Amino acid sequence: MKFTTLVLTSVALAAPKPFEPIHVPLLQKDFNSELDRVLTGFQHTLEKFRTHKKHKHGKHSKSKGSSPAGAPTATTGQTQQADSFDPFGSDSFDPFGSDPFANDPFFPDPFGNGSDGQPDAGNGDQQPPAPTDAPSPTDAPDSPEQPAPSDAPVAVTDSPKPTQAPNPNPAPPAAGNGKSSELQNQHNDLYIAQVTIGSQKFNIDLDTGSADVWVRGKNCQSNDNSCGGNQPALDTNDKTISSLGVPFSVQYGSGAVKGDVFQGPVELAGLVANNLPFGVSTEETGFGDAVTDGLLGMAFDSISNIAKQTGKPANFFDALGLPKGKQLFSFFLSDSPDGNKAGQITLGGVDETKFQGEFTSHPLNSDTFWQFDVSGMTFQVGDQKGDATGGLTDGIADSGTTLLAMTDDVAAAINGAIGGQQQGSIFVVDCAKRQSAPPLVLNFGGHSYSIPPSIYIRDLGNQCFSGVSGGISNGEPIIFGDTFMRQFYTVFDVDNKQVKFAVSKQ
Repeated sequence: MKFTTLVLTSVALAAPKPFEPIHVPLLQKDFNSELDRVLTGFQHTLEKFRTHKKHKHGKHSKSKGSSPAGAPTATTGQTQQADSFDPFGSDSFDPFGSDPFANDPFFPDPFGNGSDGQPDAGNGDQQPPAPTDAPSPTDAPDSPEQPAPSDAPVAVTDSPKPTQAPNPNPAPPAAGNGKSSELQNQHNDLYIAQVTIGSQKFNIDLDTGSADVWVRGKNCQSNDNSCGGNQPALDTNDKTISSLGVPFSVQYGSGAVKGDVFQGPVELAGLVANNLPFGVSTEETGFGDAVTDGLLGMAFDSISNIAKQTGKPANFFDALGLPKGKQLFSFFLSDSPDGNKAGQITLGGVDETKFQGEFTSHPLNSDTFWQFDVSGMTFQVGDQKGDATGGLTDGIADSGTTLLAMTDDVAAAINGAIGGQQQGSIFVVDCAKRQSAPPLVLNFGGHSYSIPPSIYIRDLGNQCFSGVSGGISNGEPIIFGDTFMRQFYTVFDVDNKQVKFAVSKQ
């Protein structure tokens, strides 16, 4: 969803944020004003979920647990028909055609062989790390390698990692089975990618918690500087884009965006989605602190306002037309409060240098968000143990939300174990706890996920707060936002309709 940080925006505590509020160096921020930003962002996120709930019974939505149109079902492997259009193609023809990356050294096949049948050398002259314990990027059902046993805990340390100085001449990321792009880390609040829309470049928030792509328009108007002042804006006279003559609008808890739908090329990490419908804002409100130029939603078309308005597929990743076996994308969210270490998105595969150990997998139970079952989830913080669901059954992986958002009672129990003092939906914590508190362990889906205090407690310089917030209500999903995704490299597997996690190498 989109929102972020400290923001909490973006998810939890963070509310869906189409973008997160933006941050100046945290040491210069006033803590109370930062809390206000977080709470505002949180409202954005929650409102986005509540708005999308209305789509569940709409014409473009499918029943909970069904597969996206044209995608194999979990039980039969047969395809379903879309209501009015099929964003995933059909089985009567090959929507992807031949493999466009068959001879691309940056895109080896899923089994590590290049076009000559020999092991791929990866990027440039660098040899990729030997796949000792690295899993198959797609976790294919017939793969000889299986995920770690369901009761095997995910091993992590709770000691903070030293901040890494930026490399003035960084080598290209070893993308393994995909193409990668750097994500600018905005103080652990927001991760921004450079995206080309038409022939113009923008800083865009990549949001797996929403499904629309939109960018600030040159004629955007606002009464609170939401349109960004002198920040980049799309010139609709760009010859590479064209108007579809259709309006779009998205309403958030404390803001809104509206504008017109265009179509044209959208490029990320060197891959282009041609003729993709996207929004160009003419009016924005409530995003006065946003540092991004727009949002690129990476959830499913069933919750896309633009897909609904145009009757056309509007999913960026689907429009790339990647061949089977490469229909997945992965996030590495760096832990770098000072912003010196970049994150990374990989399209079409995983970067084996960014994670360690085996992947654990969770099948999707909806074609709306990247949603999976968390029934019976429990938590442990030191000697404190308890239910972590608050009566809810679903969770979503949301790169656009800064926090790990749970129900109020669960958040209170978790933060109470580390002496957190509640302020609205978030909890202020003694900064010493970043070193001394026990890890937060979440158990769900047969797996154990341990998050060290240096990750789940955020430092603003003169005060700290918990990256675990309340605010989630009945019928809404628990939001596994950046607090969780910073600790766990996350794979969004379109091929197999699942999300996968492995411990990040920070």
